[in-house]
Amino acid sequence: MAESYAHRWGQIIGDIFEQFVRDMLKSIAEKHGLYLDYKKAIAYLIEEEKTYRLREDAEQREMFEIVVRFNNGAKIEATFPTRQEAIGFLRTFEKS
Repeated sequence: MAESYAHRWGQIIGDIFEQFVRDMLKSIAEKHGLYLDYKKAIAYLIEEEKTYRLREDAEQREMFEIVVRFNNGAKIEATFPTRQEAIGFLRTFEKS
């Protein structure tokens, strides 16, 4: 399958633009403590659990809020009472 030089040039420009936007969004996300993909969110939740300490009264008062935004404008907002449930939800986005 032959490709024209114009088509290839368009792909190169598109790839450069996509990387630029991704880097810009990554910078903004990190500044505000957000994650751009579910894998980093899962890693954060697992790592954070290792250092988390229960309050002295041993009552858990944390909830986990997750917002997933899709390219088509769709959005899922969910709140989970436990870390494991939040991780389980995020893992549903892994490809089998």
